[in-house]
Amino acid sequence: MSATPARTQRIRDRRDRLADVAAELFRTAGYHGVGVNDIAAAAGITGPALYRHFPSKLALLSHVVTAGVEEMDGLLTRCVQLDGPTAAEKLATINRELAQLAVAERGACSLWRWQGRHLPPEDRDAIRLRTRKLMTGWADLLRVARPELTQDQALLLCNAAMSIFGSVADHRATPPKRRFTALLATMADRVLAIPLSSELGDVRARNEHEHRQVRDTEGKKEQLLVAAMRLFREQGFRETSVEEIGQAVGLAPASVYRHFPSKADLLYAAGLRMADQLAADALAASGEPDPAVELDRLLRSFVDKVLLNRDLTTVYNTEVSHLPAHQRAELVRVQRLWVARMMTLLRSISELDEVDARVSVQAALSVVRDFIRTGRFSQRPALAAELVLLTRTILGLSD
Repeated sequence: MSATPARTQRIRDRRDRLADVAAELFRTAGYHGVGVNDIAAAAGITGPALYRHFPSKLALLSHVVTAGVEEMDGLLTRCVQLDGPTAAEKLATINRELAQLAVAERGACSLWRWQGRHLPPEDRDAIRLRTRKLMTGWADLLRVARPELTQDQALLLCNAAMSIFGSVADHRATPPKRRFTALLATMADRVLAIPLSSELGDVRARNEHEHRQVRDTEGKKEQLLVAAMRLFREQGFRETSVEEIGQAVGLAPASVYRHFPSKADLLYAAGLRMADQLAADALAASGEPDPAVELDRLLRSFVDKVLLNRDLTTVYNTEVSHLPAHQRAELVRVQRLWVARMMTLLRSISELDEVDARVSVQAALSVVRDFIRTGRFSQRPALAAELVLLTRTILGLSD
């Protein structure tokens, strides 16, 4: 007996509700930090009832990520095909509508950034092709509006704009929707309008920062930290054993435990070390009489430290849920102190309130983190200079 239209609609509504709930939970707690029963409870149903709609948690993640990418793709296609507006006007429309989508569906539109790696290879490949097509179409439109750009430059700017929209998943600041949307769109508009110079996209400028390698001249503790972050990034925290970490530096598991009591302590120590590096740079910059100069120094410090700690930067965003609660809380505390200083400086040179300043700072930092983890951009020759220019532009810092 076929389902009635009303019943079919109820099933669709329930699936959509489950997808919305799952997207938010995956965003805030990570894929491994969320169970099927957590999703079911948040949606007001039982675990067995959830399985009537999705056969597994992985199938639910795949549905959420795919739906988010499809919605963005449809939005972009619709805007590109509009009759009448100029290319520049279409780009402005795209930024406004992507901003609205990001605000309305905070989790679904950004899950691909950090949780897509959990998907089966065939799903990852299909979504990767879809997103590549999406970004290429956006870049082609940008080149119509700005024919002086190369395809590579246009892709760089469009991906930076997309990172701004995806940044809403990295924090909980929530300005009023209209203001939130306008702020995101304005930052994306700035990025797409960057007047390119030799500083951005100059293939002759070499990036001074490379992936760190484990060297015999380093102490074993340092070697363990570097090797662990690399393995956590390549294989995942749960999938990496202490034995593998030890083998990478020529140590038996028992010797690893003499330096670090657990895998979590390795991740925690690496996170604290980077936080200490940023704090030291912030202290050195605090004597600047001009807040704009101090803010610029903090941005450059962040770019510098992220490039020196590429593996940790990616691992922190994907694996921090595996840390004990007290360790997570301490890393969040020190991170917030540093972000708060940037917010204070930005507010002193702009008309932004505290909430809008947080949104802006997080957007700038998200662009840096996204470019580090994205293979297409992570090895660009002039990446350090490009990231500094992008972050300064997002925050409205003039040259």
